[in-house]
Amino acid sequence: MINKDPIDKRIIKKIFNSTKGKNFHRRALQSNISEIKMRLNDHMIRFNPHDPIGARIYTYGSHTRKSIDYAINLLKQKDKLLNNHNCVELGGNIGTHTIYMHLHNIFKKIYVVEPEKTNFDLLTRNIFENNLENKTSLINAAISLKSTKLKLYIDKNNSGAHSLVVKQNKNSFQVVDALSPNLLFKKYNIKNVGFIFLDIEGLEIDIILELLQIVDKNIPIYFEFIPEFSSRSKVQKFFKIIADRYNNLIFFKETKSDFFTKSFTNFNELFNLKFKQCDLLIY
Repeated sequence: MINKDPIDKRIIKKIFNSTKGKNFHRRALQSNISEIKMRLNDHMIRFNPHDPIGARIYTYGSHTRKSIDYAINLLKQKDKLLNNHNCVELGGNIGTHTIYMHLHNIFKKIYVVEPEKTNFDLLTRNIFENNLENKTSLINAAISLKSTKLKLYIDKNNSGAHSLVVKQNKNSFQVVDALSPNLLFKKYNIKNVGFIFLDIEGLEIDIILELLQIVDKNIPIYFEFIPEFSSRSKVQKFFKIIADRYNNLIFFKETKSDFFTKSFTNFNELFNLKFKQCDLLIY
């Protein structure tokens, strides 16, 4: 089939279809272009192209998708995920991982908790535009140890770094409703949970310890881990507790140019690796 596009258009398309070209084009976008809708191979997604998460999507077509896909495929192979069980996602952001997890067609419903207003708006529209609203419960709240109203500190440079505990700017915050894990499960009648995903900027350890008192003993949990957010003694205590309940730990580090994973049965060996931030799967 003959390409009827003018030669200048063909040249421009070729340039901007490369990774470098896409990134160059994104960086040249005017600041008032605050949202883009992108149709990808198996889903659609709306995002802010100036945000680090949006930048990854625009340039590479996804945001840390390899790690969650690897985790779910591994759990399916090992019969650790059961069909028609539910997933709880704490820290849904704009819905990238909600969509990625739905695309595996294994969860009956995903309960997504996201407190920040702009993120929640994009999350909601992304779920509806992918026709996932009947399989998703959208909860505009934060997860915390206490059910109350709390300050969510806003990172103006990264929509994935808003936090209840990490203060990028103590004067930039939203007051949000916070739910404890117990109240979350009771209020939304969450049952038959087969998988939990957490990305909650510094509260992962505390919330996982609470969740372990609610869910089945060895339910797979996938979470972001940043050691500097917790004291060394707290981290050691946490890994001792999960080592008593789980047999396997998978380390994930996904960057723009690299994807690295390593399995552990001795959880203490994790700290032989050098990292500031990673994702972990325990099962």
